[in-house]
Amino acid sequence: MAGYKILGQEVADSSGIEVYKVPDGMEAVISTLTVSNDTEQTNTFTIYFVKAEDEVPARKNKMHSEVPIPPNEVYAATIGITLAAGDFVWAVSDDEVIVHCYGREERLK
Repeated sequence: MAGYKILGQEVADSSGIEVYKVPDGMEAVISTLTVSNDTEQTNTFTIYFVKAEDEVPARKNKMHSEVPIPPNEVYAATIGITLAAGDFVWAVSDDEVIVHCYGREERLK
């Protein structure tokens, strides 16, 4: 079993971005999610955990919805969610926030 590591880190804005996608032949456990706001204004963010067959972020796969984050603050959540190959984490913000996913990947047998 692989150790815990940074699985993905991206800057999310109003266009949205794929923060992390589970590689083929793998599964992953997202243990922790952090969102940091290094701007001078309060921003909001939404995080989706999307199954591969769903293909696009939608209401049914929102995990954190329009969460406000004050200027120069960090939001951290312990998640513990398992994702299959092709599943992905998507983030959207009204301005720019930095999103990190931490966890582990394991090759399927």
